[in-house]
Amino acid sequence: MAAAKWLCFVCCMWILSTAGTSGTFAIYSPVLKAVAGYDQKDIQALAVAKDVGESVGLVAGILCDWLPGWLMLLIGALHYLTGFGGLWLVASQRIEPLPFWQMCSLILVGAQGTAWFNTAALVTCIRNSPRSRGPVVGVLKGLVGLSNAILSQAYSAFLAPNQPSFLLVLGVVPLAVAIPTMSFVRSENRVLHDDIEEKKNFETVVLSCTGLACYLLVAIFVEDQVELTSQIRAWIFFGMMFFLITPLAVPAAHYLEDFQLNSRHHSNKDEQCNGEVDVREADDILQPLMHRVLSTDSIFSDLSPSETPAEDDKEVQPLHCSPHSLLSSESDGHQSANFNHPEKGLLMPDNERTINPHPVLVVHHRGLDEAVQRQLNRRRSSQILLAVGEGAVRTRRKGPRRGEDFTLIEALRKADFWLLVLSYICGCGSGLTAINNLAQMASSQGYSRVQLFVSLVSVWNFIGRLAGGYCSEHLVKSYLLPRPLLLLVAQIVMSAGHAIYAIAFPYSLHIGSLIVGLCYGVHWAVMPATVSELFGLKNFGLIFNAVAAATPVGSYLFSSVIAGYLYDYEAHKGQAFNGSSWRLGSSEFTECIGAHCFRLTFTIMVGVCWIGALLTGVLVWRTRRVYVSLYKKAGSAH
Repeated sequence: MAAAKWLCFVCCMWILSTAGTSGTFAIYSPVLKAVAGYDQKDIQALAVAKDVGESVGLVAGILCDWLPGWLMLLIGALHYLTGFGGLWLVASQRIEPLPFWQMCSLILVGAQGTAWFNTAALVTCIRNSPRSRGPVVGVLKGLVGLSNAILSQAYSAFLAPNQPSFLLVLGVVPLAVAIPTMSFVRSENRVLHDDIEEKKNFETVVLSCTGLACYLLVAIFVEDQVELTSQIRAWIFFGMMFFLITPLAVPAAHYLEDFQLNSRHHSNKDEQCNGEVDVREADDILQPLMHRVLSTDSIFSDLSPSETPAEDDKEVQPLHCSPHSLLSSESDGHQSANFNHPEKGLLMPDNERTINPHPVLVVHHRGLDEAVQRQLNRRRSSQILLAVGEGAVRTRRKGPRRGEDFTLIEALRKADFWLLVLSYICGCGSGLTAINNLAQMASSQGYSRVQLFVSLVSVWNFIGRLAGGYCSEHLVKSYLLPRPLLLLVAQIVMSAGHAIYAIAFPYSLHIGSLIVGLCYGVHWAVMPATVSELFGLKNFGLIFNAVAAATPVGSYLFSSVIAGYLYDYEAHKGQAFNGSSWRLGSSEFTECIGAHCFRLTFTIMVGVCWIGALLTGVLVWRTRRVYVSLYKKAGSAH
């Protein structure tokens, strides 16, 4: 039912609105640094462990085809509780600081909850709405980004300035939201897709989410300019909750419509029981699911009269076959469709559609021997293949083509996969370097409230993910341009944000957070849809998580190796007049003050973004014909 599909989508929105762990690191990292006595390189190592847990969801990707959605969400919620609950015990000094490797393990386990939540929600919702991948990914991944601001508001309203308590929020809130909603997260394969209605529903959801983002943006700037009481902060939190609840109107409208249809159905049933049967209505209800099915007359037409069975002896029975073998046709009779994965029939070029060799219907009749029976079935199969149309069958070559279903091993052999991975190492890795160092950047420039910049990055991250989903969908459907083209633009613009961080003029932290948050969000909107288009949906969860694993690689290279080392170097260089010395690997706690602390780091990040843009440009060039083929056929089908 459409109502169940949209209720699933809204529940996934609520669940992912609590899944933010990446941007909030700047809130709780200072207390871990103080309690455990870590230097900046240690903090960067914790950040990398967090990014590995959040992005490397290969286990979740493998199991998403075997486990129900509710179980995956429960596993993710338990990860949050275990990891961040343990960190809260350390930060609140209820237990002694653990060895460093155990602290890294705790934050990795906690961040793994995001990977399980992401995989369960994305895989389920993309399968439910395969024709709206851009909006689905944009809204869901956007709320993951916005969740940083949502959780920050919850913390500011009830727990600030007790920084250790924020770790308790990260551990408990995802579990509290997932438990009552996870039973509604399931695939609805039988739903018929009405593009007009689906577009209208997504517009309603996006309007609500945009209102939430604007509301939070205003609240952030008000909190920055005015010292608010705890009561006012609580009211701001409840206003935020109102915007989160409003998308529930979409499934509620569908449930109301279903209730009205059921009421009319029962009234018609009562009339039929009284003998008042509407024949025209019955004819409409009994329309065949498969049009232009070959008649048995055409099958027997080539047989001699002695071989042709009597009309009463003909019997047609369906095979018990998978939906992949079903063939249907539109009014032109030349289009194949896949009911389990509708995108195969709609987005695959004619010369790339594969016809299942197993017959859909087997003709049985009484009074004919087995040899004639086989002859009839062979003729029937030949006529069905001819009816599908020339070009619908292709000769299978070694390995799938772009747009077909790849396994992970097959995807690893493709240059497109590695171009996408390297592009994400550059784009997301440099973006995470800025996000993970917000606390130190704010401190070095004299700001005391880190929550402001965390919320600012979060809101623009959401806007980037939402706009990235819709803009990329517009590019591919209206102009037949490759979706990664938007990724190329985002990486060029992100380089400007890193340059602003490096210059460090007044309000540069505000402007840089806006640009980097926006472009980082675009990355996460474009990548999942690109993976599903190039490598198919069958193993989408696994391949998506394999590409996402590039993020912590970039985070380690740029945040831990480069930013952490350069920050400590600048801090000790500034203390040289006191006679202190410093060497690589020193555990002495230091703090750097001034614009120079991150200047060289973000100058390097500018170059990294341009390297990523060059790699993305190669990917755009390689896939340009693929997108023309996919979406030109899809447009002509409508």
